Parts: sequence; structure tokens; C-alpha cells
Amino acid sequence: MFYIDSENDHIYITKGDSAVMDITMMKNDVEYVMQPGDKLYFSMKRNNDFNFTIWSSEVDSPEIDFEVATTGTWAFGDYDYSITMIYANGDRDTFITGTLTVLGVSY
Repeated sequence: MFYIDSENDHIYITKGDSAVMDITMMKNDVEYVMQPGDKLYFSMKRNNDFNFTIWSSEVDSPEIDFEVATTGTWAFGDYDYSITMIYANGDRDTFITGTLTVLGVSY
């Protein structure tokens, strides 16, 4: 299962599942289209450890892939995440922060 609660940007994913998160970015009330050289950076960490990134992904398209091999290694529980736009000129804009919950599964 993969679900995003849009009211509070809370992401839920079941341990060991795969998903693709499509991201729509707005700039001055207009949808922003990524330019050559732009990068999106997604990172997550345990919500009580401010210095240790559990997983990160840097992409040049507006989607983040969560793969089975990655999510299967995550412990159950809550994590903090952020998504940052790194523009081609080096400027940075962290535009989403929230909680990501890894859910348990029973077989």
C-alpha cells in the first residue's frame, strides 16, 4: 500500500512494497516544469535522529521511485522526510516536509 494524506503531507507505505510518487510543483501559482540541470532530492530520517539519513534519492524528473529492495529494509515506524528542489543555478528550495510511516505487513 502507498498513500499520501494531502491534508498534512503524510506518506504511508507498506514495508517491502514498491511505489512511484509523482510530484507536482507550483511556483507563483503556476505549475513548475523542471528545467535541464534541475534536481529533486528526497531524504528521510528517523524522526528522533536529526543527523542520520536513512534513505535519499536525487532525480532529474518529478517522480520518486520506492523500490522493493529499499522499502524492505526499512524498520516499521515513523520517519521525517523532505523534498528539495535544487535548481540548475545551485539555488535550493525545500518545499515539502512531513512524516513517512512504514507500515507492517502480515503474510
